[in-house]
Amino acid sequence: MEYKLTGGSIERGRTMLEGILTNYPKRVDIWSQYLDMEIHVARRLSGKAKHKPDDGASLEPLRSLKDHNAAYIRYAAYGHPSMCRTNVFMCLYFAIRRVFERTIHLSLSSKKMKFFFDRYLQYEKEFGSAETVQHVKDAAREFVQSKIAE
Repeated sequence: MEYKLTGGSIERGRTMLEGILTNYPKRVDIWSQYLDMEIHVARRLSGKAKHKPDDGASLEPLRSLKDHNAAYIRYAAYGHPSMCRTNVFMCLYFAIRRVFERTIHLSLSSKKMKFFFDRYLQYEKEFGSAETVQHVKDAAREFVQSKIAE
């Protein structure tokens, strides 16, 4: 499955995957595929992929979580690049982050959750800041502590 089917759009691919995840929220393979597709688009936009960005989107570095929150307010487009005219990459960054936040709050086995925390940490190391990386580490620590308390 590709996000951009012949004659299709990224938004259509997102909508399809969201519909599937609504019906099957514990399907790790579908969550993983969703994240892979979103991250692939982010890499293309940031110039970290083999292909150049189609729309010339610029990168704005996030220096801190405070900058992250301020940028989120500035680019409050619910993660849809078509609605965010200022900086497509930033909107996509927040959309991917929201998907990761959704995955780490699912009630799955520890092994599956470790997979998502590792992916989230890798993503933040590539695109985020030291503070966002720390946020992921803190969330993982909280998850482990909640499992120990059970």
